[in-house]
Amino acid sequence: MIDIVDEIEVAFPEHLVKGDFDLIIVGASWDQRSLVALKFKDVRAQLGLIIKYKDTGPAQGAKKVGYKLMEGLKTTCKECEELPIDSSDPVGSWNDFRNKVVELVVQSGRILRIAIDLATVPRFITLGLLGYVSQTGFASKIVYWYSIGSYCNISFSEREGGVHFAGGLGRVRPVPAIGRPTAGDRLQHLLVSAGFDGAATSGLVADLEPSSVSLLYCNDPSHPEYYNRALTENRSLIRDFLIPEKHITHRPMMPISKIIGVVKQEIDSYPQQELSVLIAGPKMHALGLAIAATVLDVKGLYFGVHSIRNAVSVDNPTRFYAVTVRPLGV
Repeated sequence: MIDIVDEIEVAFPEHLVKGDFDLIIVGASWDQRSLVALKFKDVRAQLGLIIKYKDTGPAQGAKKVGYKLMEGLKTTCKECEELPIDSSDPVGSWNDFRNKVVELVVQSGRILRIAIDLATVPRFITLGLLGYVSQTGFASKIVYWYSIGSYCNISFSEREGGVHFAGGLGRVRPVPAIGRPTAGDRLQHLLVSAGFDGAATSGLVADLEPSSVSLLYCNDPSHPEYYNRALTENRSLIRDFLIPEKHITHRPMMPISKIIGVVKQEIDSYPQQELSVLIAGPKMHALGLAIAATVLDVKGLYFGVHSIRNAVSVDNPTRFYAVTVRPLGV
């Protein structure tokens, strides 16, 4: 089980993450938020692990960011390494990541202190790491940092049906190391964290075949246009799965404890059904839902892998968040 130690929100990233770490993990994405880690003023680490994506994006943008990270992290990390992954192969990529972390634990001979970028590292790694630490206790703490701003290459229209982040053929995948055995003879209730890609999310929900569905929206005041877009994009989902208004919840980005409270409320509201969660919305909500899944009776935590992925970027993030967690008992 995972415990929340601290949550902060700041306007500037220089002191967002502080202290000594054994491992810092960043994603070399085309998204310029990958470079936020280079602005930290008081961080030292043994190893900087750069997630190197197979898909390098428009104009090899991710490769260029990777070069900057490799050079920039040398000022704070004793060593820097790249770990190639393929986001379309979450099982193989998770195994490669897990093996790397186990190797580091064996080499260091102690439990680890880890910091990881929630914005640019894929969810099956950021949340799988959380589940793995919950199971094994190999880390004394994990600091997740996240940044948000205006997306520079998304055009929001009045109509639903756009492909903003993902689309095309979608496959449901479980987040590694999170989940519990099912009874096998009970109906499934599904809580969906909703985002911009309503059509893609509807397909994933249909594949999971729940008996009932609830929605969780992010209504963070920092970007009301994102909230309004999510409302528009998921109207068909509400209609197709007959979701009543009382089963639609609205919560801001933080505090994370409020997201855990939503999960507890869902379990209490459907005592005859087993709860699973589909994460298709903001990554801060995904983190809260993953923490809840380590503490409460959540049977599965799922995400989607899609055949179409847009190269979406936030070039000038304006708000920065950090959440520190630890295994209970540490």
